[in-house]
Amino acid sequence: MGIFAVVVIFFLWSEGYFKIFLERGVSSHAPLSSSEQGEEGTSLAGVSRGQDKETLEGIELTPLKETSSPASSSPSEEMMIRDINVSLELGQYEKVFQTASSYLSLYPQGKYRIPVMQSVAMALYEQRNFLEALTWCRKALNENIPREYELGLASVVGFVLKDAEKFDPALLSWMEQVYLRHSTENVSALVVGIAYQYLYKNDPTTALAYLQEAKGELALIGRARAYIVLNNYPAAIQEYENFFAFYPESHRKNGILTAFLRQTLYYAKLNENHNPTLALSYYEKLTRFPDTREAEEAILASLRLLRQQKRYKECLAVAKRGLSNSRKDRDPEILFEMAGCYYESGNKEEARRMYEGVVTRYGNHVLASQAKAWLELLSKESSLQE
Repeated sequence: MGIFAVVVIFFLWSEGYFKIFLERGVSSHAPLSSSEQGEEGTSLAGVSRGQDKETLEGIELTPLKETSSPASSSPSEEMMIRDINVSLELGQYEKVFQTASSYLSLYPQGKYRIPVMQSVAMALYEQRNFLEALTWCRKALNENIPREYELGLASVVGFVLKDAEKFDPALLSWMEQVYLRHSTENVSALVVGIAYQYLYKNDPTTALAYLQEAKGELALIGRARAYIVLNNYPAAIQEYENFFAFYPESHRKNGILTAFLRQTLYYAKLNENHNPTLALSYYEKLTRFPDTREAEEAILASLRLLRQQKRYKECLAVAKRGLSNSRKDRDPEILFEMAGCYYESGNKEEARRMYEGVVTRYGNHVLASQAKAWLELLSKESSLQE
């Protein structure tokens, strides 16, 4: 239990399924590369990289038992695996590689051979060197893996494949076999890796079935991604909102916000003609992030829909919110819609003031000429009333 718990825990510690780590995998024989890959993007694929800081923090780890080492100058297996664990937790990856190579050289049949190889894979994974990490995972798979190590190793394999955005049917089959053998244990980390394999296979339905068993940020992101593939935008948007509620301080927040804004705006526009009330409800979600481009788009679209429905009081309230935002690129259009709302509700004096604002403040805008035409119309109407 001790080594297995350690393996699983540190693996998910880096962002979250586990925060504690005691034993991991390392390896040697071939020179290790520490080349890094490019920065992550803001797509759902990008923001889903890494693990979740969330479960298993309360797990009691069984410490390594100290054994008397032979009368030699070589460090004991326990001492070496402990050094590897500490180095990995501290991000001292070159030291992980060096100690792992020494361990595998000194103890070619050592009892910690699998967790040592896994530690090397984890160190390479943390350096975003996914191909080399997979190589070390495969080295471990070529060994006779004790049952207590396979769940942790399978979880590492799943996350490396996920972040590499690589589908591997053979490794997926093995991970699912491990899942079946350990289905009564905490498989949250493993099912995330399996689910992403099905996403890369373009099978979002099966991915969702696995993700129902997962917890944490990556489970929410994965479900949102699967729902989008299935064109179930309301469910995806709800997963985004769950993310904001449960993980307000997440380092993934900006990426998720970008995805939320784009998908919500798209879905609202999709419903404007056949279900304007539903469209308005999704535009309202966007206005909760007032200084974004999508919020400005949502405010403007809401003004037009509310005018069409003759809901003038609500229209004016939304317009005032839009004008109070820090973004000003859509203010001429908001003022123009606001003027029309005043005019249609019978308040022609306020309508005049709004049109004058468009002309004087945004004289070069395409709407300025239309605002002038309305001002001329208002003048004629005023003279006729006199």
